[in-house]
Parts: sequence; C-alpha cells; structure tokens
Amino acid sequence: MNTQKKWQYQCIAKETVTILNNKHYNAQYAEDVPEARKMILDMVPENSSIAMGASVTLSDMDLLETFRNGPYRLFDRYNGMKFEGRLNVIMVAEETGF
Repeated sequence: MNTQKKWQYQCIAKETVTILNNKHYNAQYAEDVPEARKMILDMVPENSSIAMGASVTLSDMDLLETFRNGPYRLFDRYNGMKFEGRLNVIMVAEETGF
C-alpha cells in the first residue's frame, strides 16, 4: 500500500475512533494486527469467561485459538456441537463478562 493511501486510512480510522468514543463506546486504534491482538489480550484477564459468535476477524488474528487453548473459559458454540449443546452455551454465555 502506498504511503498516501495508508495515511488516508489512518486518518479515517482515527476519526471513526473519535466519533465512537464521543458516543460512549470504548474504541481504540491499532496500527496493525499484532498491535490489535495485544490490545485485545490486554483487555481480557486470564481465567475470564468469554462468549462470542462466529468472528472471522478474531479467527484471522489467531485469537480464537488463543481463547480456545489459553487460560480462558471460552463458550465456543461453533466447535462441533449439536443444537442442544449450542443452546446451553448461549444460555451460559449470557452471564459472561467478555
């Protein structure tokens, strides 16, 4: 990507973060995938319960595997479960903090 295009995308992203923060979201800007991955891991304490839907972004960032295999309690409704198991995960996930 050329320098001008990268600068343009950075400006748009930073403006979007400002707008979201002004609407009481906790938006943050990461320069690249490794920085974003670190920011996410810093937000989620070890031994936390985590519930999420199908996230291509988290999967592409290798966070899904980190949450599955790391010191977290992931309620993984897409890991080969039948409907009843997924339903139970969804019900328990409603009580998680992340």
